[in-house]
Amino acid sequence: MGKNFRPAFDDRESAVLLELYGSANGTHTSYTLAWKLNPTVKVPSPEALTAFTETRDATERLIAKGLVGSKERFPGADGIYFNGLRLTAKGQTAAIQHKEEVHARK
Repeated sequence: MGKNFRPAFDDRESAVLLELYGSANGTHTSYTLAWKLNPTVKVPSPEALTAFTETRDATERLIAKGLVGSKERFPGADGIYFNGLRLTAKGQTAAIQHKEEVHARK
């Protein structure tokens, strides 16, 4: 049997995970999450599209890992976006562990 390893997160995944942990379930859409994590980005702009795409891609990676779920998924002008983003039970556990690791590094 293999050892249980905690998942590793890149900077964008970490930001998404911790923001969702600190927010009420279903508070964020792909757009509100992107703007929350990138408060200095002006909308609309090329930088806003980059911020949205990077945040959405990180969210999709977390969904693929089973850590994040959404109430709805829609096609949009900027590609797929999600509504009602929330942590799964597995995601909540990972977020708590990750939050502790982040605080320990500071």
